[in-house]
Amino acid sequence: MFELVEPIATVTFSEVVNEAFLALGMRDYWDGYFVGRAAPLGPAPAAVVHAVFYNFADGEVARHIPWVWGKITPQEAITVRERGSAAALRQMIGELADSPGLVRAADLATRAAVSAPAEGRPLRRRFRRLDGDRVAACAGDGGAAVGPLPEARPGIAEGQAGRAAPPDGRRHIPEVFQV
Repeated sequence: MFELVEPIATVTFSEVVNEAFLALGMRDYWDGYFVGRAAPLGPAPAAVVHAVFYNFADGEVARHIPWVWGKITPQEAITVRERGSAAALRQMIGELADSPGLVRAADLATRAAVSAPAEGRPLRRRFRRLDGDRVAACAGDGGAAVGPLPEARPGIAEGQAGRAAPPDGRRHIPEVFQV
């Protein structure tokens, strides 16, 4: 499953998305990671984000939440993540981004993702409201309105599927995929 889902994370947690968050005042990769991933919860406190993410050392989430909420709103973070993810995807796949086949693949993937059970998956519940027009927009508007579903739950550790460790070099135990 990791090999099938990890490519989504290479888009969602790409340098393009990281740079977009840094440009808005995030201090480092982890500020952008936490604000982008926790945004569907609203301006949740660190304890809630820690409980939902469940795999970070005590205090790690609190180093970033609630500080990030003073710099960016949850809705702004979702928009930055979606636009950055779409731009990263377009960089990765080039001309294929404008193909009718990609629109069809995005539609099928969205249908599958939003039909999956959301019980026990608070982040997925928020993203079930994606509609096909937003996903299909990747091919039509330069990707300004689309981003991958966040519940792919990437492991962020050096050496996983060719992904480099985060800039601070910290390693974290990857979460269990919930697909």
